[in-house]
Amino acid sequence: MTETEETQSPAVRPVTRSGPVPDEAVYQGWLGETSLTLTKTSEADPVAVLATLMAFFGVMAGPGPYAQISDDRHPALLWPLILGHTGIGRKGTSLGVAARLVKAADPVFHSENVTSGLSSGEGLIAAVADEEDGASGGKLRLVIETEYGVTMSRAGREGNTLSGVLRQAWEGDDLSTLTKASVHATAPHIGILAHITPGEFRQRASGVDMAGGTYNRFLPIYSERSKEIPDGDGAPEDLVNNHGAVLRELVKQARDLRRIPLTDAARAYWAEVVYSALSGAQPSDGTVAQFTARATPYARRVAMLYALGDGKTEVDVPHLKAAYALVCYSRATAAFVLGTGTGDARLDKVIVALDAAGAQGLTRSQLSDLFSRKLTRTQLDDLLSKVEAIPGVTRTQRHGAGRPTDVWTLAGAKKANEAK
Repeated sequence: MTETEETQSPAVRPVTRSGPVPDEAVYQGWLGETSLTLTKTSEADPVAVLATLMAFFGVMAGPGPYAQISDDRHPALLWPLILGHTGIGRKGTSLGVAARLVKAADPVFHSENVTSGLSSGEGLIAAVADEEDGASGGKLRLVIETEYGVTMSRAGREGNTLSGVLRQAWEGDDLSTLTKASVHATAPHIGILAHITPGEFRQRASGVDMAGGTYNRFLPIYSERSKEIPDGDGAPEDLVNNHGAVLRELVKQARDLRRIPLTDAARAYWAEVVYSALSGAQPSDGTVAQFTARATPYARRVAMLYALGDGKTEVDVPHLKAAYALVCYSRATAAFVLGTGTGDARLDKVIVALDAAGAQGLTRSQLSDLFSRKLTRTQLDDLLSKVEAIPGVTRTQRHGAGRPTDVWTLAGAKKANEAK
């Protein structure tokens, strides 16, 4: 496997969906299966429920479990940016499904550790600051912003420190203010769950924030109504309570863990498939690449959450496959939201590359290199036929000393690059 093959199973997603479709591999294990089970009687998008549940679970698990990537220690934190159109996105519905489960598992956590109101870096630090009596370290907080456009507007004001503090919080670093009334937060464990429409995100996101790394701390997840249920009652109470009891036990187990390593099989799969596929983007690949620049560490974080959700102390191949599928869906979301998306992860990758190549275009060999030459001839032929069907894409021949070389170009790419 080199790229996730996206399917459109009626059991998971209607074929009339307007945006990208996740591979069914994302619904692996307890977390994935629970997201499907609890949305059978809901209009919520199961993939949005999955990402939201992971955000809750990661914070509830605390700062103990982590993935070691080179010299960096990554906590079990997922920051979903749920993007859905007004009226059909069902962003709030997905939150309601996950929050109901969390309340059944640990109502105290939900009432004391879930908050909203991001406005400044100082405010976020104060929310997890060390106590005056000396108690410090590991404060848990999930910040839910259902109108993230407002937060983005605040963060963009001159002198606002929120963007910088968010970047530190994603790493799990200590936080502090540089004022006379200094406030310090030792090893905080902060999750962010944000909702916004695609249009508002495009309007408010600046190139500076993309390149600076504020938004690539988030995992973009497109959400759309999964089915029509005019008067649904949601999941049965006993079903929610039963799953809540399982979640409560999983959280208890996870809090006692520390490093979550890869199994030998998973380590091989990571090196041969996932790492090479996710680490090839260059800064010149455009805003989509900037938005998803942390796809590689996110794959490890998500795989860790899948493993913890199965009650495991190691990440195995199924967890990595599921994480890879979710990160590929996130990439497809980014391409779709930023205006270059088709819903096909491979096709979107080619479009972004053609845009970056400008008038020079790309040869068949160069397009094959985008996928580390792991596509078969048939797969590449099929992909190129789809590429040629995209408006503005043309195939010409470049003549040289030898045989003519086919070159694919995207009309207007050079001007688009200059505008950036």
